[in-house]
Amino acid sequence: MDLQLFVAEIISAIYGLVMIVVLVGIMLQIAEDGWLAPSSLLFFIVACQMTIAGLLHPQEATCLLCGVIYYITVPSMYMLLTIFSVFNVHNVTWGTRDSKKLNIVSLLSFNFDLSHSKNYTLMEN
Repeated sequence: MDLQLFVAEIISAIYGLVMIVVLVGIMLQIAEDGWLAPSSLLFFIVACQMTIAGLLHPQEATCLLCGVIYYITVPSMYMLLTIFSVFNVHNVTWGTRDSKKLNIVSLLSFNFDLSHSKNYTLMEN
């Protein structure tokens, strides 16, 4: 498990560097193609959308400062989560899986006491 975490850290760092290179490439393309190129407009629309959402929620506006880190690290999270879940299918100690065994005897011996309930009527054969 420690080896997996170490490899995940290495892959995340490499992918973060790739995303920084992509960001620099986008900035160079914006400088070369101009502000009205389709890729430039898409970049600015997404950036403005996040900024407007942050300004409409002033209590969370400080989260905008983490936007660059979010841009760099979120793709690696999606990649590593898939890898981690596929390689740890046999490990059931993590996640939301229930580890309790169902006791059939206690389930079958469970009796409902409806004598105090006014909402239920008993039918006789």
